[in-house]
Amino acid sequence: MCRIFIALNKHLIIIKNQAMKKYSNCISFFRPHLNLNSMKTNYNRLKILFVITFSFFCNISNATHVSGGDITYTCVGVNQFEITLKLYRDCSGSTIGTTAAITFTNTCGLTNPVNVTLTLRNPNNLSANCSPASACNTEVSQLCPSQLPNSSCNGGGLPGMQEYIYKGVVTFPAPCNSWTMAYTLCCRNTTVNVNGQPDYYIQTTMNSVTNSCDNSPYFTNQPIPYICANNPVSYNLGAVDIDGDSLYYTLIPARINATTNVTYNAGYSGTAPIPGITINNTTGQIDFTPTLIGNFIVVVQVEEFNASGVSLGTVARDFQFVVQSCSNTPPNPSSGTITNFSGTATQTGSYTIEMCEGQNFLFDAVYTDPNAVDSLSMTTNIISVLTGSSFSSSGSNPLTSSFSWTAPVGSGGTWSFVVTINDGACPIPGINSFTYTVNVITATSAGPNHFYCPAGGPVQLQATGGSAFNWSPSTGLSCTNCANPLASPSA
Repeated sequence: MCRIFIALNKHLIIIKNQAMKKYSNCISFFRPHLNLNSMKTNYNRLKILFVITFSFFCNISNATHVSGGDITYTCVGVNQFEITLKLYRDCSGSTIGTTAAITFTNTCGLTNPVNVTLTLRNPNNLSANCSPASACNTEVSQLCPSQLPNSSCNGGGLPGMQEYIYKGVVTFPAPCNSWTMAYTLCCRNTTVNVNGQPDYYIQTTMNSVTNSCDNSPYFTNQPIPYICANNPVSYNLGAVDIDGDSLYYTLIPARINATTNVTYNAGYSGTAPIPGITINNTTGQIDFTPTLIGNFIVVVQVEEFNASGVSLGTVARDFQFVVQSCSNTPPNPSSGTITNFSGTATQTGSYTIEMCEGQNFLFDAVYTDPNAVDSLSMTTNIISVLTGSSFSSSGSNPLTSSFSWTAPVGSGGTWSFVVTINDGACPIPGINSFTYTVNVITATSAGPNHFYCPAGGPVQLQATGGSAFNWSPSTGLSCTNCANPLASPSA
């Protein structure tokens, strides 16, 4: 609530409020009705009138205009996790605070942590608290470098976005398979697909029974993508899980609290927030062609599963696509296919590879843009996804990138890395994401060599990395199709 101060004398009323300049036309509406002779007797009534009236105005003028965010966590000890909240602010809204309160719930009957407040961090040193908020953010406006000074974050007219990072540590009383951590704030900015400016709510869930020291997935790609109307869009949040857990992507409704979804306008829903939008459940690749200009709220939930298929929790990125009217055409979404493939791995598709542990690949990908004058650049999360990988790039349009990796022992699973191409157009560059999937088959090992002495009894063998085994020669083995036969070879 905004506080209104009214000072009285014989001839003057002074109203002091941050919103006074913005709403001076509204203030003047009340002046003809003020009787200075009766002011003292009506003071309390007038104070109530002004406080209520301007409280309404301030709630509007100070709406934060949150455009996106997510909550992730990292294990730092026994039942102890560092919680990270990222918020993306539309710079046309009011400023944001230096603390953020996270609420926790569970269905295990455990005591919920209370008074958990995350602090805003210095974007250049995330271990240090930071204040004021205006100096503790990173501008993430998708603008060409020469136009960043003209974003709304800097007083200009181009769309501007800022990233704020909050951190704090929570200690849970015990493991639970249903921890939920949540954050809410007023208010969202105006969008095409959602009615009004509802509260912003985001949550993350955790199963700390199955894995007591899990790390959640986190996102690496452009947080609030600006895209062009009537042009095909390929976008990927670039989720990374450092534990190597399998990730499953879905579109879900945006919320205003734990139990209530936002109200979608006619023709839109949580699973269809933009007409024609699709998401690949395995890779997270989003594809659609926007036809309307404006902001669209989209929520992508990522659920992680361990090797046994048990759910370890969910994270969600609640964000917006900003659709602009552009004369620019973004990078060609059908370019970037695998070419000049070599190595011991096998190319299985235009963007897919299959390999065993210990095998390797090297390939090129060529990215193009229909605007010959555009100069392409790339970002990728391959280093975070495929440990020990490398990449390089050359040229501008076309841009040729080379990727290589040798799958180490223990890297079995399906991995997806993302390459995002930026065409450098001004004022708003076009972007498109390309997702490459690498399926690593766990290598089969018969285990170490053993020495056999008849007097010592049979030797236990143990195979790993597979589900069907065939041992040979069969002489002296207790079984030939199991993982762990006993061996008693004849002299």
